[in-house]
This record gives sequence, structure tokens and C-alpha cells, in this order.
Amino acid sequence: MRWSRALSLQSIKDNGGLESVILGYFTPSPHVLMSIIGPRTRLLSFSREVSEQLINFLPMMDTSELKSLKIRDCTNWETRIYEPLQMLQLSNLKELSLYNILHLELPKNIQLESLTISQSSVKSLEHFKNVFKGLKNLSLKGFPLIKSFEPLREMRPEGLKLEYFPKVSSLEPLREMRPEGLNLYDFPLVESLEPLREMCPKNLKLDYFPKVLSLEPLREMQPEGLNLKSFLHVSSLEPLQNMNPKSLSLYNFDNVSSLEPLQNMRPESLTLKGFPLIKSFEPLRNMRPESLTLQGFPLIKSFEPLRNMRPENLNLLFFYEVLSLEPLREMRPKNLHIHSLPKLLSLEPLRNMNPKSLFLYGLPYVSSLEPLSKMYPKVLDLMCLESISSLQPLKDMRPKILKLSHLKNISSLEPLREMCPENLELNNLRNVSSIEFF
Repeated sequence: MRWSRALSLQSIKDNGGLESVILGYFTPSPHVLMSIIGPRTRLLSFSREVSEQLINFLPMMDTSELKSLKIRDCTNWETRIYEPLQMLQLSNLKELSLYNILHLELPKNIQLESLTISQSSVKSLEHFKNVFKGLKNLSLKGFPLIKSFEPLREMRPEGLKLEYFPKVSSLEPLREMRPEGLNLYDFPLVESLEPLREMCPKNLKLDYFPKVLSLEPLREMQPEGLNLKSFLHVSSLEPLQNMNPKSLSLYNFDNVSSLEPLQNMRPESLTLKGFPLIKSFEPLRNMRPESLTLQGFPLIKSFEPLRNMRPENLNLLFFYEVLSLEPLREMRPKNLHIHSLPKLLSLEPLRNMNPKSLFLYGLPYVSSLEPLSKMYPKVLDLMCLESISSLQPLKDMRPKILKLSHLKNISSLEPLREMCPENLELNNLRNVSSIEFF
């Protein structure tokens, strides 16, 4: 909750209150609340448990134009959550977010568009069935006792987000839905995606379905954004081969041995993480992503198929067999992140790059930073470069953010004397005796 010191409480009240009021661990007095919450207030958020005193004070607030209400902890409200909502003036409310509730009954004059309910110990969604009707967007997070989505069957939301339902074993009640945005996360008992077959979401995110064996039900979809994570027993990406998403993110496919089904895709953003069986990036050769993140390919030995790419954002992490960055030589990323290439010996291929952000971590056998000497990053982060003994190549840099960590052979920071970073972090530089000039 912030406002200009030049404003008095009276002037704020006379102006109809603040547009956004977020109440954290400190709850103002009723006098202050009456001044800052008024007809101009569109967002009201309680970031902590709402006290009984505040509940009783709610009817005195002018919330007639409130569009969004968020209540972080409804513990004190127990089964009478509807009572405080009945007291408030909420005829224009469109978005409601509630945490830790057991029951919900909305005033009849509220026509919600979006509802988020998090961390509830209810055993059935039947309690909320009437509230779900007519919603454009529904987000349910953390319902460990729910076993069925049957109360959702008649819904037709534009956006649907369901997270952490460890006892739900079937997505069947969702079959007739046609959401534009679909986000399903943490379903350890679900064995099939078949109920999703006829859906055509623009944005699809599915995360942690450890019992699902096939992506076949997704075959006819054409999402613009595709994000699939932790399908630990899926062995093929073939059902995705006719998709052409603008954004593609695939994480933790432990049993996939080929990226061939992706070869005709042309994503603007490509993120692939956690493919322990993949041996080649050849299927990616003709892609030209603006953003490229590749992480966790322990069998990959070469970046050669990436040579003709020109990403603005380049992130390469955990490549234990790669010996050279030569295929990256002609790239000119604005942001460059190289992490954990334990067999890499030289940064020479990076010489002509000039990234705005440069992150180099876990390169134990790189012995010189000299190829970086003509770079002028605004953010420079170096960590675990055990063979580096001099920072002299960095002397002309003037980063705004500088982070140096675990450089065990560095004994002097003298080359950095002319730097004046706005943000400086120095960690575990055990042989450095002085940082006085900073």
C-alpha cells in the first residue's frame, strides 16, 4: 500500500481513494482504510489472514466500483465466506481470488468473469457448482481431497487452470470444454489425455502426468503456445509433428530418444530441458528461434546443428560432453547464459559477441577471460570458473550489475577498480585480500 508523501489522507479520500490497495502484514486503522478505499478503487488485495475486526468493518467501505478482490487467507471466515461478500458492495466485481476456503456463496448481483480458489480441503467441488456457472476463467489450485471433476462438466470456460489434484484419476468431465487457454498441472493418477482430444486451445500447458504413456490425443491441436513438462513415460513426440507453435517448451522427457518430430516446426521461442537420451540436435538445424534455451542433454557432444541460428536470447546449460563453442561464433545474442560445460576449454568463439547480459557458470577448465575483453555487458555474472586466475580482461567493462562467485584462483580485484556497479555481489572469493576500492 503506497502513495505519494505529498498526498494527505483527506486528499486521497476526496479523490475517491486509491485505484489499487494491497494490504500486507500491516493492516491500517479503520480511519486510514476509509480514506484509501473508495469509488476509485479497482483492486483490493488482502495479503494475509483477514481479522474478525476487519471482516466486521468491511460493510463501511465503498467498494462499489471494485473490479478485483483477492483474499490471501480465509481461515477466519471458515464456512461463512459468503457473509462478508454479502456485506460488501460488489456489483461491478469481475475477478475474485480466495485462499483456504471451504464454502462459497456469491451475492446474486455479482456476475464474476474470473475465479481463483487455492488450497482448499473440501472433498467435493459440488460445494462450488453454482458459482462456476457462467465463468470465463476458472483457476483451482491445491485440492488434495478432490477425486472427481464431475461438477465442472457443464462449464464452458475460455480459460481453465487446474493444479494439484493428486486423487483425480480421470479428465473425462472436461471432454466437452473448448478453452482457449488450458493449464493442467500435477495429476499423478491420470493415465490418459483422451478427454482433451477435441479441444483446440491457443495455449496449452500440461505438467506432471507421470502415468501418461502417449501424447496421441494432442495430435490435431494447433496451439500457438505449447508447454509440456514431466511426461516421464512418454517415449515419442511424434503426435506433435504437425504442430507449428510460436512458443515451444518441452521439459523432462526421460524416455524420448529423438527430436525428429520437431524438425518442421519454426518456433519463435524454443525451450528444451531434460532429455537424457537425446544424442543430436540435427532436427533443430532449420529452426531460427529468437529465444533459445537448451538444458540437460548429457549425451550431446556438439552444437553444430545450431550454427545458423541467430537467437537474441541464448541459454545453454548442463552439457557434460560438449568440448567447443565454435558453432556459436557468428551468433550475436543480447543475452547469453552458459552454464555447466565441464569439458569446455576456451571462450574464444564468443570473442565478437557483445551481449547486454552475460552469465558464465561452471566452466572449470576455461583458463582465460581474454575473449571477453571487448564486451560491455550491463549485467555480468561469473561463477565457478576455477581455472581463471586474472580478471584483467574485464577492466574496461562498466556493468550496472556485477556478480562474482566461487572464483577460487582470483587473488586480486584490482582490474575492476574503475567499475561502479549499481548492484555488486561478491561471494566466496577466498583468496582475495581486499575489496577496499569498491
